[in-house]
Amino acid sequence: MVCGFKLNSSKARQAYRLLTAQPWAVAFIRAEFTADRSRVALELFHASLDSFLKQARQSDEQIPQSYSAQDFAETWVKQGILARPLIDGRFVYEPSAQTLRTLRFLSDFSTDDSHLNSSRLNTLLSSLESLVHETDPDPEARIRALESQIAQRRAQIEQLRSRG
Repeated sequence: MVCGFKLNSSKARQAYRLLTAQPWAVAFIRAEFTADRSRVALELFHASLDSFLKQARQSDEQIPQSYSAQDFAETWVKQGILARPLIDGRFVYEPSAQTLRTLRFLSDFSTDDSHLNSSRLNTLLSSLESLVHETDPDPEARIRALESQIAQRRAQIEQLRSRG
């Protein structure tokens, strides 16, 4: 189990998609949906995300230039990270139930005097990915993951030896 859900469930996959998303995406979703604002009108969400992407792309070259705010939002809906219900004749975005649960889980790692920054989030994600691999019921998948880690460590050792 990871974060309280079974690894093979669709709910776990939705939570895992959020946890393995780019840290900027998690930060945006976390900031956009608050206790006071659980839904955002489609147009406002796209405008807010577009503004965020313009700023983020100046410092993070890994955000694809070809993806618009609408493209990211559509992907998040397809992945089950966000829902897009029709409320009072207008589409809105809201976090899925699993996203809300995952965001609450992440907020437990943040206190008033420390904020969840990208470094802490990356550490958390690495720990969760390790946990997923370590608890995978398929022994062959676990063996492949361990062999991959061994290969990475050997490459790091060789890199250090070549410098010395």
